[in-house]
Amino acid sequence: MKLQLTAISLLLALSGLAQAQTKDSGFYIGASLGTTKSSIKIDGEKLDDDKDKLYGIYGGYKFTPNFALEGRLLSLGKYKDDDVSSETGAITINAVGLIPLGAGNWELMGQIGLGYSSNEIKTGSDKDKEKEGLGTIGVGVRWTPAPAFTLQLAADYYGIQDATATSEDVKVKNSVTALALSGQFNF
Repeated sequence: MKLQLTAISLLLALSGLAQAQTKDSGFYIGASLGTTKSSIKIDGEKLDDDKDKLYGIYGGYKFTPNFALEGRLLSLGKYKDDDVSSETGAITINAVGLIPLGAGNWELMGQIGLGYSSNEIKTGSDKDKEKEGLGTIGVGVRWTPAPAFTLQLAADYYGIQDATATSEDVKVKNSVTALALSGQFNF
């Protein structure tokens, strides 16, 4: 009997979530988990691509149903080679465009942003830490099962300016492609 009541309660709750509407404006915060693929060039020579974990937090304000501004703090992963290792983090400000898809609480999203990356580069026994400018662009899909919660799946590209390990005179060009699942709370 308890199992049947639990199942009925769960079905009623899910049917209520299916009728939820996305919020037209307001603050939101969230967290992202995913994977990154770094493409690194040293003095023009491309090294093997490397994959790692992405994690981060973000927050923003949705001004209209179609536009939001968002700030992100991300770890974009680590890269290791025989001679060089690199660890990259980023802080970005993004303009986010949203296109509602019918009445099912689904939205297409696109983002473009600017920011800074923090690159820690190790060559042999030397270590340099630099901040470089970056640009980011991405697309994704969002689903809002309840007015206070949104899930998002997005693919983003982060193009990072040259970072130089001065002691070895090594130029590192790092571009990161990220695929992340995010959950956010809407206020």
